[in-house]
Amino acid sequence: RKERIMSNIVTFSEFNNKPNSEPLPNPWANGNNKSTHPSQHDHNYDHESQIEGTTSHMYYPIMDLDGSQRNVPTHELSGIQLYLFASCCPCFIGNPLSDHQKQVYKNIAASFTFILTITEIFLLTFMISAGGLAPLSQNYSIGPPTNILVSFKARVGQHICEYPTSFYRLFTAIFLHAGIIHLLFNVFFQFRVGIMLEKKWGMLSYAMLFLVAGTGGNVLGSWISPSAVAVGASGGLYGVLGACFVEMGVDWRRADESTRKQNTIVIGVAVGLMLVGFFIGFVDFFGHFGGLVTGAIIGGIWFCPNSDNGYVARYGRIGSIIVLLVYFLINLLLLFKLAC
Repeated sequence: RKERIMSNIVTFSEFNNKPNSEPLPNPWANGNNKSTHPSQHDHNYDHESQIEGTTSHMYYPIMDLDGSQRNVPTHELSGIQLYLFASCCPCFIGNPLSDHQKQVYKNIAASFTFILTITEIFLLTFMISAGGLAPLSQNYSIGPPTNILVSFKARVGQHICEYPTSFYRLFTAIFLHAGIIHLLFNVFFQFRVGIMLEKKWGMLSYAMLFLVAGTGGNVLGSWISPSAVAVGASGGLYGVLGACFVEMGVDWRRADESTRKQNTIVIGVAVGLMLVGFFIGFVDFFGHFGGLVTGAIIGGIWFCPNSDNGYVARYGRIGSIIVLLVYFLINLLLLFKLAC
């Protein structure tokens, strides 16, 4: 057996050294693609290796800011890029002016997430310019004082009771933030999780879910904490996660192992960010929870018909619609009965 192996090696070596022999096939070539290096190959490749005896190239999957995915060779990434930029700002990976990145920028500019983020930054900047920065002892999120938040239509349950025409505060508070730290948390969440789901579900569906869930979270928080001044898009973002959890549950049996691992990571990030909400001023935990519940109910309307369970597929949608209407009705009644 050893003699046969050595004979094959000698034969291969002689063949490779013949001047008129055909060149060895290029394992990176695909159809008309004449690339000879993996970094020049189309960005949709997966783990591949060249012929036996050469170095195997590994790739790191990166989700761009528009929700699309590309694979980057690990040998082109430094440690700080891999652990920082690849997670937070993938536009710094590779050529930021490449055709692929230009398309990413166009996709971002046309998204609801981008419009929402610009609105949030503008409003926070306007509030700080109008009232300055509050002392850290009052607002450790580095933001404006309480009276400025209230004047810019933050959510205050007692204020809604005293002035029923200010019912719109349940909606306007979604776009306000307590400060720079609060805004950074939500923007990170919007661009690393939200925009991926927006691409998956569509711009209009995502926007509707975000706004309804954010309002649902504020309705719940208004009667539980009527004197609290609360702002933030977190209720809407947790509504997005609530719908995502329902979709995960419906598709769990059909999902492959990789998808299940990704879903588990998303759940872990969501729980972690919810815990962080306890330590940020002017952020209401019950607003987070109410948004999560509202989003899960909307997720039932969307995804229950896809369930493998015949009963859930048949009655899940109509049941979720009824639950959503009852949820808003009960919370509004409690708001005007308990908080007023």
